[in-house]
Amino acid sequence: MSATATTPRTVTLELMRGSRRRHRKERLVRVFFLSAAALGLVISLAIVLALVEQAIRWLFDIDLGWLWTEGWFPRADEFDLLTILAGTVMIAVIAMLVATPLGLGAAAYLSEYATSRMRRTLKPILETLASIPRPASWLTVASARVRVSVHGERSDRPNVNSQIGAT
Repeated sequence: MSATATTPRTVTLELMRGSRRRHRKERLVRVFFLSAAALGLVISLAIVLALVEQAIRWLFDIDLGWLWTEGWFPRADEFDLLTILAGTVMIAVIAMLVATPLGLGAAAYLSEYATSRMRRTLKPILETLASIPRPASWLTVASARVRVSVHGERSDRPNVNSQIGAT
């Protein structure tokens, strides 16, 4: 084999700086990404402020004793906060009991047993699933349900149990 000789090129300060065109492009890309990040933060802040504002308005619109009833009986317009908390804890425990072994198993499979092709396919899918903001979607659903119950539905809705007993 023959080795090709390259002529040594002296490294100058101008060569180290790079071209001005590349710097302009990099600056535009940096500004674009910073703008996208700032827009994401502004949107997230707007969502949080809207939820907080609605929550505060809701707390002033209802009688707080209404949240501490004897249980969760929607047909009788009784909604207990403690029941919601207990249900949330139960759901979280069940989710952890399911998600922990599945997540550890997926991680072990990807790192130890999966072929490189399978790893290239599954890893982005799992990362995308992990990045879905579930609490944000839960808050949106909860906000819609609270809005329905605050705007007169609670007192104006006929009691289903009394209708059944009357017929």
